Amino acid sequence: MKKLIVNADDFGLTPGINRAVKQGVIEGIITDTTLMVNMPAAREAMDIAMECFPDRVGIHLNLTCGRPVLDPAEVPSLVDKSGRFYRRRAALMERATLRDIEKELRAQVDKFLRSGLKPSHLDCHHHLHLHPMVAEIVAELALELNVPVRAVDSQTRAFFKSRGVITPDQFSVDFYGEGASYQNLVSILDSYSYGVMEIMTHPGYCDQELLEISTYTHFREKELEILTNPFLRGVLEEKDIVLVSFNDLKTEKGSL
Repeated sequence: MKKLIVNADDFGLTPGINRAVKQGVIEGIITDTTLMVNMPAAREAMDIAMECFPDRVGIHLNLTCGRPVLDPAEVPSLVDKSGRFYRRRAALMERATLRDIEKELRAQVDKFLRSGLKPSHLDCHHHLHLHPMVAEIVAELALELNVPVRAVDSQTRAFFKSRGVITPDQFSVDFYGEGASYQNLVSILDSYSYGVMEIMTHPGYCDQELLEISTYTHFREKELEILTNPFLRGVLEEKDIVLVSFNDLKTEKGSL
């Protein structure tokens, strides 16, 4: 038997994404989501999560979109002259100090916890924890919170496991853009033969707020359409795949 986590990234980015994530969890196969606590629609996302799926929301740690949770003057190496994060990971990491990264990430965790929610897991916007400096901080946070972490490749997975942090066994980034199709999703489901696979998704409704803040827009609606396709449940059953959540990994203290 194979196990599957379907995570919706960018919860809290815009109201349209919030609405789509809620629909995808309730009506579709989305098992978990990660929330961007520094974005304008974060408070609405927290309220939705608390009401509908309080045990299935993690933190989408973010240093490359919007403004920091802290006053920009407190983390000057992370922001440009306008007080916003650098949009590109490379531009950020050329300037960022370890002190400022840890201060801001801890502030994001604290804001999430103040909502009353308990995180199911951690991941990073734009896979920022591929950088060793960020990975060390994320591992420390995961251990403090007793939560799993997304591992995007075997090297990252080995690093987190060496620190005692739980991760899924496999990860797919392929359900994205032109790859956001029913046929490709089925191919992803066929591509692994053991353990827990996490599929990263980005469902959303393309509202004006999204058009102003993201380059990934209309494909989000296509993702939602596929992820709420009622036939998918039958496909999972036929392939002997069980939907699980990150909290299941946490409970088991290891791969299921």
